[in-house]
Amino acid sequence: MTRTIVRRLAANAYAFSIPRKAFSSEAASEASSSIPVYPSPEHEEKRGFTNNVQQYDVAIVGGGMVGMALACSLASTPLTKQLNVAIIDSNPALQSKLLIKKEDPPDPRVSTVTPATVSLFKDVGAWEYVLQHRHAFFNKMQVWDYTGLGYTRYDAGDINKEVLGCVVENKVLHHALLSCIQNTELQKTIYTSRVTSMAVHPSSSSARTDSTSSTSALHNRGSLAKLELSDGSSLYAQLVVGSDGGKSRVRELAGFKTTGWSYPQNAIICTVEHTAENYCAWQRFLPAGP
Repeated sequence: MTRTIVRRLAANAYAFSIPRKAFSSEAASEASSSIPVYPSPEHEEKRGFTNNVQQYDVAIVGGGMVGMALACSLASTPLTKQLNVAIIDSNPALQSKLLIKKEDPPDPRVSTVTPATVSLFKDVGAWEYVLQHRHAFFNKMQVWDYTGLGYTRYDAGDINKEVLGCVVENKVLHHALLSCIQNTELQKTIYTSRVTSMAVHPSSSSARTDSTSSTSALHNRGSLAKLELSDGSSLYAQLVVGSDGGKSRVRELAGFKTTGWSYPQNAIICTVEHTAENYCAWQRFLPAGP
């Protein structure tokens, strides 16, 4: 997913825009009319409203694993590494280095990282940080169905691979991405705040040649989105990326409709210490799910 986003960003590195009409669905077309449209930054600048307001090529809302992976990909891709990027997340840890001690108990929140994701982490320079902390490769997998009478077994050797995946704590993945982005030359600003409002500002129909204007280069390339933050600051961006989780504020402000339902399930998560290394992942499907 992140690779696809980066390829599209690279292809349009000099033509970013925030669409004001339908994206691809009926729900999205309805959403476009729900985003407030205010006067252009050019008009606001004439009235003195844009003093000290920063402009960015990309604003990434959400500095978790997804958002930081995108930021690292932008930093490592030749056609996008020169972009000016804002990362917006209320987590104060983004402004400092997260320390993970070996004696800390394992985090119950983990992810199974596939070879494709490992390749992505290597490409952006984050995998070396993962290897410095706890991780568990597996080269076999056994899956039972709910009847318990049959199972399927997978082996990495069957597809000429060394491993099928790697289980890593989420905090280790996030730490690796954060360490990676802190050591890049990407033009970035991290806002430890939350987005409170988002509005689309249409670009001026006339081209501007005033070299003193901080917005002229941006508005000649399309519409801008203005983001208001909870700390009272605001910024403009040509592309807003909502990577702020299942209850995305960006999605809510954009008016995108979603369909969901509750799962009346509870789970017990625990870490079991083995006397020997285990390289097989086990999974059992019950009538209500895995």
